[in-house]
Amino acid sequence: MCDQECALYGELVRHLRDHCVERIAELDPIGGEAAAKAWADKVICDWFSAPQDDLHGDAPRAVIWREQKGEPNIVPKDHEHELFFDDCPVCQAMQELDLEGEWHWHYDDGGFPLIAEYDPEGWDARWAEDDAAFKKWQAEQEGSSEVNGDGISPDFPIDSPDFSRN
Repeated sequence: MCDQECALYGELVRHLRDHCVERIAELDPIGGEAAAKAWADKVICDWFSAPQDDLHGDAPRAVIWREQKGEPNIVPKDHEHELFFDDCPVCQAMQELDLEGEWHWHYDDGGFPLIAEYDPEGWDARWAEDDAAFKKWQAEQEGSSEVNGDGISPDFPIDSPDFSRN
């Protein structure tokens, strides 16, 4: 996820909050907008502060602050079992090694960000552009030059002193 996307998602949360506040105030004119905003802000703050299973028991606010400070997310010992899947031989081998030290994790959107859900046409067009560019590059690579017997392209600057075969 890119920086601007993250910033825009923050703006989206504020936009949704403000629209919800307006609607709640319409439905509850006695409580009014101030009470509705306080309630919505509390929901958002509670979410930021609540430990979550998909964050290995951590709260979103802690993950965000660590990332801003350049610190890793360390899996707590009581959550390490979440890293190893029963149907994964590599996971099982790693677990059997009982390695010392810390396990780090990184949260992401799983490759399917919110924009993909709400703008599927744009999402498909974006990846179609990448796919077309890759296919073009691949075709250029296949037709550009032969690779000699030692796996080095004749176009590679092996005569340069920096690329001596000695």
